Amino acid sequence: MRINEWYNNYKLLLMIIRKNILFITQTLLVLNIFLIIYYIAQRSERQKDITGLSWSCRHLPYNTTTSLCNSFATFRGPKQKVFSLSVFGPREESSFTHERNLDYLKLFFTEVNELFPNWLVRIYYDDQSTLTLNDINLFECLYPYVDFCNINQILPNSRYVSGRIWRFLPIEDLLVDIVNIRDLDSPITKREQLAVNYWLNNTTKSFHIMRDHKHHLSAIQAGMWGVRRTSTQPILLDKIKNSTLIKNYKSLMADEDFLADHLWKRIRDKNDIVVHDSFYCFKHGEKECLTFPSERPSDKENCFVGCWRPCCLE
Repeated sequence: MRINEWYNNYKLLLMIIRKNILFITQTLLVLNIFLIIYYIAQRSERQKDITGLSWSCRHLPYNTTTSLCNSFATFRGPKQKVFSLSVFGPREESSFTHERNLDYLKLFFTEVNELFPNWLVRIYYDDQSTLTLNDINLFECLYPYVDFCNINQILPNSRYVSGRIWRFLPIEDLLVDIVNIRDLDSPITKREQLAVNYWLNNTTKSFHIMRDHKHHLSAIQAGMWGVRRTSTQPILLDKIKNSTLIKNYKSLMADEDFLADHLWKRIRDKNDIVVHDSFYCFKHGEKECLTFPSERPSDKENCFVGCWRPCCLE
């Protein structure tokens, strides 16, 4: 009799345990579902705050943007080495259609990764850009070394600043050690790589300028120069933020005119530049001038640093 009672009590105990386990499991499952829904909702709001995008494959905690790009760029920390581009058009430049911009960006990202591994790329754009939110999200997922920087969220006076000048901002970014300013429609080449490496590895100069064509007549070609930050003093940012001044630079040559007026003479007189020039050494008064450290890969007309895609093709 006692054995039967004990057995019945044992069965009852097992039943109670099973019911409680099921209840606990169901409760935990429901709680987890609510937590996941809450996390997704919060993450979505944070991504909107950080980048203006509705979704992203980059999941970073929200923080105050201190870089001149976005919170993703801030999260990367100091000592960044950056290639900087502006993407605009066809409003400013009819040839820069949506499809062409996408094609050029893919090529540029690949070239930087191959010739300058461990470097980052920043793309400066505005709310009127041909780039869509889906374009930006896809690129950020495919190319983790690329950051997209909405100029409207960076400069209060962005409506006065030419798209050609946006790409200059990283030279003022305290998280950036080195920046190369480039054109979207020009490839990154081996000849260029060797010139940049010479500047960085064989000199202590702060600025690097390249001129590689007979039509490269400006002292600073706006898409063929670089800066190695050696000071926290502002270089151009105070000028860019000056709405009264910067709104005067809106022409097709706005970027080169701006550099000629506010940068060239200063760095020339300090002799703080490495100039690689194939045609016009010393024409602009630089104290030192070098030929490129490599031969031109082709004698074809459209084969030079800063050429327009497609170029240097056999």
